[in-house]
Amino acid sequence: MKRSIDSTDRSGAFGTGLWGASDDGVVDERARQLSEDPRLAEYCLSERRAIVCHHFYLNYAAVAGAVDLGETIADWEAGECKPWRHEKMRLDRGEQLRRIERYRERLARVGRRVDLEAAAREWIQRHAASWRSWWERQPDSTPLFFPHFLFNFFACGGNRPSTAAG
Repeated sequence: MKRSIDSTDRSGAFGTGLWGASDDGVVDERARQLSEDPRLAEYCLSERRAIVCHHFYLNYAAVAGAVDLGETIADWEAGECKPWRHEKMRLDRGEQLRRIERYRERLARVGRRVDLEAAAREWIQRHAASWRSWWERQPDSTPLFFPHFLFNFFACGGNRPSTAAG
């Protein structure tokens, strides 16, 4: 059975673990190794996942050999990161607002009626740091992202790009 991936269920993008499952576990292990590379230490976990995915995409689309992680990071920082970070901020903001609204509803159930701003201030003071730590470990914290060349890949029927003039 083929799973569809939509905005409410993105577990198919990374499977049940941080990186998803492959038949032999090779993809998971390689992705884990790449994510622990010291060159990625400055990035949050969700961005490391996105960079590793970008690395796999670049290597898949590469015609003239393998792409080094350093080249992937340079390509990421040269522009691929901008739309991803914009989407990441939108995703984080939406999830935080949902959490704050739930918190406000819980307060109302115990008899504390507060406006959204007061609930947000209280939630930030009490829960924001632990929520951020938890959220970054969730696969849903990483926006699904397809670099521009993947659109070309899908447009040409899934064939790798060729160097032949034609």
